[in-house]
Amino acid sequence: MSGQQDSEKPRRCGVVVPVPPEIGAQFSAVHERFLRERMHNPVHVTVVYPFLQKGDIESRCSIIGSVCSEFPMFDVSLSEVDTFPEARVVFLKIRDEGNLHRLHLRLIQALGLEEDEESEFRAFERDNYLPHITLGADFSPAEFNAAWSELRERSFTGQFRVTRLCLYQEVGERVWEETACFSLKGATGSRSESG
Repeated sequence: MSGQQDSEKPRRCGVVVPVPPEIGAQFSAVHERFLRERMHNPVHVTVVYPFLQKGDIESRCSIIGSVCSEFPMFDVSLSEVDTFPEARVVFLKIRDEGNLHRLHLRLIQALGLEEDEESEFRAFERDNYLPHITLGADFSPAEFNAAWSELRERSFTGQFRVTRLCLYQEVGERVWEETACFSLKGATGSRSESG
């Protein structure tokens, strides 16, 4: 990677926990039905919601890598289905011991996103961050009600160890591309670049 993005139009970036394929496979049919427009994006748990990347991406990668190298691996498990009714999103809660929230707070502080004007949700998410896997979104009110009726009693199972975070950049309308991944403390490897 190079600092070549300096002269390009700023892109939106986000930091996520990739969900292992063996866990994520159980969401395929649900995503095919309720998240069709985003099927090309891998199953993930967002840790830092999208922010506008201005300037050299390397500096952001360095910051994320530093935070990750000091944060130990931890386990999470799938929980119950819930909604963000105002946004008309159906999601699956992730249960952990507060590690995702602590990691979220460390990253938005280290990245200087606490007062970020580029995210309409930054002030809200600081205190209300809720780790989840999106099951369905981009609904009309009627579609949302139908999806919620169908999914609210569904059960998804699994747990996995969080060993790394990945930085994604938006490369098209709702199309995200992995830029780099960063191992948490105790995990094998440190940083891998994509693309």
